[in-house]
Amino acid sequence: MAEAAAALGRQLKSDRLVKLFVGKDNDEPYLIPQSRLKEASEYFVSAIKHEGWGRDNVGKLHFPDEEKDVFEILIYFIVNGSPPAFTDQDEQLVMQKLLISCWVTADQYLIRDLQDQLMIKLLETLEGATPVWEVVRWAFMKGSEGSKIWRLFAEEAVYKTYERLPVGLSKPRIVESLEQAISGIPGGLFEFLETRERIEQDTDCSCRLRKQSRVEPFLFGSFQRGSKARMYLNVLRAARGASDGLVDDE
Repeated sequence: MAEAAAALGRQLKSDRLVKLFVGKDNDEPYLIPQSRLKEASEYFVSAIKHEGWGRDNVGKLHFPDEEKDVFEILIYFIVNGSPPAFTDQDEQLVMQKLLISCWVTADQYLIRDLQDQLMIKLLETLEGATPVWEVVRWAFMKGSEGSKIWRLFAEEAVYKTYERLPVGLSKPRIVESLEQAISGIPGGLFEFLETRERIEQDTDCSCRLRKQSRVEPFLFGSFQRGSKARMYLNVLRAARGASDGLVDDE
């Protein structure tokens, strides 16, 4: 442990700081150690490699189209190795939309470990209650066709639309809200119908929607004991002082 700490100290002493400019007209950059950025994802490895395209860009990376509140969570993860704490005091709707936005942004920059930890937290918020339709639409708007975030909220949309699963799939209880949630989103209806068909045939999928264990399909990495996603779940459990329904007790 002491050797690892000493090695990290030596690395940080010699590390170069990269300036990250986030948002438009932002003259106050975030200073992030280059080694942390390169460890976070292959995106930053490539970005740093090509940062010298233009004399004024050396040591600088620009993200003009990103939202600061979302990107700051990515920066927090890059520096600290885990996302900041999302507390029970945070409004559920606001927190779920922020988690979705952060997951999608992390997807863009290939930060898979952060995506998995955000997904664990998002799944935790869905235990025992379905999201409101506003959150479902937000996920479809922010995400992309075929993504894990679309799959997750397509399942939630099916669960909200039908009375019982899987036997109740022939009798929708509400259609208008579903139509509003996916209206104008290319591929949204197809994703919903494909998910509905999969739930009809997949016992495991309907189990998750009955709020039983169902985590792995929404993660990029391993969920075995000792994995980063599993350790993050244990951190959430410890903070709550209770178990949850995301996985069987260890």
